[in-house]
Amino acid sequence: MSYTKKTWASKELITTNAMNNIETGIDDAHKDIASLNTEINKKLTKPIEDGTSGQVLSLGEDNNLIYKDMPKNGTDGKNATITEVTATVDDNTGTPEVEVSLGGTEEARTINFSFKNLKGSKGDKGDTGNNGAKGQGIFTAKEALTPSGTTTADKINNGENIAQNDTIIDINGDVFTVTSISDSTINLSEKLFSLKTA
Repeated sequence: MSYTKKTWASKELITTNAMNNIETGIDDAHKDIASLNTEINKKLTKPIEDGTSGQVLSLGEDNNLIYKDMPKNGTDGKNATITEVTATVDDNTGTPEVEVSLGGTEEARTINFSFKNLKGSKGDKGDTGNNGAKGQGIFTAKEALTPSGTTTADKINNGENIAQNDTIIDINGDVFTVTSISDSTINLSEKLFSLKTA
């Protein structure tokens, strides 16, 4: 059965054949609908018993529709608890990605996230930082020094580089600190201790 649509033109004469074509199309459509309903009824039949709240339609073993209780979680209705979540990160560069691994049991799940390629490419070398403060120097004297006294740079080995707070050890093993420097005069602290033992 098929229907060929007719495109009407303005003021076209209505003929018996044209009207019969319309009637044939309507009849064919009704027959197709009836046939379709028959096929649907063959495939799906209303369940014998009505369902209740919380149930869903399911196809039974005899290919008939039945109502079944809706699963609570998943397909078997088991409640799952996540007992542990872990994550690892590798030391590679590239396109970032993550692998998720599911472990444990249906009732006690574990999840591991494995992140890859998160490390960025090596950056440009940074600017040179400022010079740090000069460290405390240790110098040796060519003579015995007087506690809280003075000396001069020429009496100190490499004395031209000595500075305040540096340490001086004289020929007796006595240790002093440079408290200040004025012109060529080096002012000393009290004797801190002696390296020589009695």
